[in-house]
Amino acid sequence: MSTDPSSSNVSVRQQELVHQIVENVRSKMVVNTVPLEWTLIDLTWTLIGDDGDLEIGVETADGPFPGWLDQRIGFPPELIQLRDLTHAHEEGTWFTLHLTIPSEGEVTTHFGYVRPQEDSDVEPAALSRNRQPEPSEADHRSAVAKYQQERIQRIADAVVYVLDANRERLDWTQIELTWTVQDGRALEVEIGITTTDGPFLSWLDLAVGVPHALRDLWHDASVSDRGAWSTLRLVIQAGGEVTTHFGYEPVESSRYLYTAADPKPHTYPRETRTKRIQDLLPENAERYRPLDWGPFASGWSSAAEDFTPDEPGMRYFKVTNPGAAGDEGYEIFSEVDDEGFECRKVQKFRDGRTECVGGFVQTDRTWLDDDLVDLATLSANPNVSAAQITASQFQREWLAGGG
Repeated sequence: MSTDPSSSNVSVRQQELVHQIVENVRSKMVVNTVPLEWTLIDLTWTLIGDDGDLEIGVETADGPFPGWLDQRIGFPPELIQLRDLTHAHEEGTWFTLHLTIPSEGEVTTHFGYVRPQEDSDVEPAALSRNRQPEPSEADHRSAVAKYQQERIQRIADAVVYVLDANRERLDWTQIELTWTVQDGRALEVEIGITTTDGPFLSWLDLAVGVPHALRDLWHDASVSDRGAWSTLRLVIQAGGEVTTHFGYEPVESSRYLYTAADPKPHTYPRETRTKRIQDLLPENAERYRPLDWGPFASGWSSAAEDFTPDEPGMRYFKVTNPGAAGDEGYEIFSEVDDEGFECRKVQKFRDGRTECVGGFVQTDRTWLDDDLVDLATLSANPNVSAAQITASQFQREWLAGGG
C-alpha cells in the first residue's frame, strides 16, 4: 500500500501518522554523531498488545550497514496511535507494519492482519500476555539469559565491525574491553587488541564508543539478581567466542579513577610511546599528529605523593584558551616528566573556578577510546597558547586547587 494521498483506502490521519513515523526513522540515521549515507531502510514492526518486535535493515552504497545507530528507533508513539485506529481500514486491527523507505522516491507501506504465531520472532512475554498463562520462574530466567546473550553478541559484533572497518588491516586474534558505567552513563572504555604481530599500539579510524546494546544491558537490571553492574569486561576471540564478566563494585567517582593495582587488559611499557608531549608543543608545529587521530591519554588517578617541586627532569606548562562565544575558555597547568608524560594537572575556567585537580597513572597503557585530551592535542589548536612556567608557579596553582 502506498502512502500517496490519492490512495482511497488510506485515511488522511493514517497518512499523517505514517509520515511522522518515517521522519522519525530518517532522523535516527546517525552513527557516531555523523549522518549515515543510506540508500534504503526496510523496517517491520510486529505488535501484540503493547509489546512487540522490530526488524530493521539499512542499505548503503557499500552494501548492508552492520553497525549500530546512535539512537534506538524503538516504537514511536505514532506507531501505537496508528495501530489504535482500528477502523482506519476495513480489515480491522493490524499486527505488522512494514515500511520501505528509499533515500529518494516514494515510501511504501504494508499492513499485515494475520496474528503472529508463538514461534514467531515476537518476544515470549508479548505472546504470554495475550495467549498464555504467566511464564514460570525457569522460563523467565531462560528468557533473561537469552536477552542478555543477544545484547552481548550485539556489543561484540559492533566492536568487530569497528576493527574490520579500519583502513590499516588488523589481523587480530583477541580483543579485550572493559567499560566502566555509573548511573547509566559510560565513563570510560578501555581496549587492548592482540594481533598476529603482537599488541596493536596505534589508533583506530573509528571509536568503539558505547554500543546501544550495552546501554540496554545496563538499564535492564534484571539481567542479574545482583542488580545493575558497574563494569563489563568482554574478551572476543577471532574465532567468534565471547567471554563476559560483570563487576558490581560501584564506581568511586564520576571522573576516571584508576590505580596501578587495577587489572587492565593490556599493559604496555612506557618506551612504546615514541612521541613526547614537549616535542609536540607549538615550536614543533610541523610534527602535530593528524587531526583524525585520537590522543593517547591515561586515566584519572589520585594525587601524586611526596612531590618535590624541583624534581629533576620535570617541566611545567601553562596552556590557555581565551574562549569565544558560548565557550568559557580555560587554563591548564601541567606537569610533564622527562619522557613527555603528563603527571599532574590543574584545570581552571577563565573566571578562576577550578574544574579539576589530579594526577595520572604512571603504568601507562595504550588508550584507544579515551575522550581525555592531552597537552599536545590542546596545543595544536591555533587559538590555544602554551608556555613553559616554573615549578613554583605550578606548585602554587596545585596547592590552591586542593592538590
